[in-house]
Amino acid sequence: MAACLLRNQVIEYMTMTSQLTVFVAAFDRYLAICHPHKYSNIVTKTRSNITCILLWVLPSYAVFGSMSEWINWHPGIGCSSELILPRALYGMASIVVYIFSIITAILYYLMLKTAWRFHRRIRSVENNDQIQIKTMTKSIRGAKLTGTITIVFSVCWLPYMAFRFRSLVLSKTKTKLESDIANWLVFLGIFNSVANPIVYSWKRPDFNHQCRKIFCGRR
Repeated sequence: MAACLLRNQVIEYMTMTSQLTVFVAAFDRYLAICHPHKYSNIVTKTRSNITCILLWVLPSYAVFGSMSEWINWHPGIGCSSELILPRALYGMASIVVYIFSIITAILYYLMLKTAWRFHRRIRSVENNDQIQIKTMTKSIRGAKLTGTITIVFSVCWLPYMAFRFRSLVLSKTKTKLESDIANWLVFLGIFNSVANPIVYSWKRPDFNHQCRKIFCGRR
């Protein structure tokens, strides 16, 4: 039972941590693109370090909750989070993931609007500030990367979280087919960790170069 619980809790913990990381990356790009003059005052080294720590601390209920009296440890119970955990605790991860996914989508919508206005403005002005153009172009390039990471994360994890949200809303137990689908969708979520390096090597030439240098011995 302990191994079963550890597996379920680690998946939940890593999912929430990944979602919060994606959200923070999107918020960082939002500030860089939509509020470039305030960016350096808002995103300081201290705040960045605190944020990175909170990303791992806040979802820790998934680990420490397993040590509390919330858990159903009755003998003979099946290895299922839906049975082991209370419904509210079980569905919390799905709620967090969907809420932050929606907020992240809104941030990217605002970034796209700002980027589009910027491109229209620089096309209409002959003497452009080249430094500003390069800074904004770099920020937009970074936003495209984090946007791609966000899309990949959503495709990999939201289907599985939909089943968890369904269990929170509906009181009836999942059918065997639904349980089997949910179990297989976990592997799609785990595939997100495999997909991220591929996305980085595709979108970041410097990352691609370092990977070739490490694994292929190329300079």
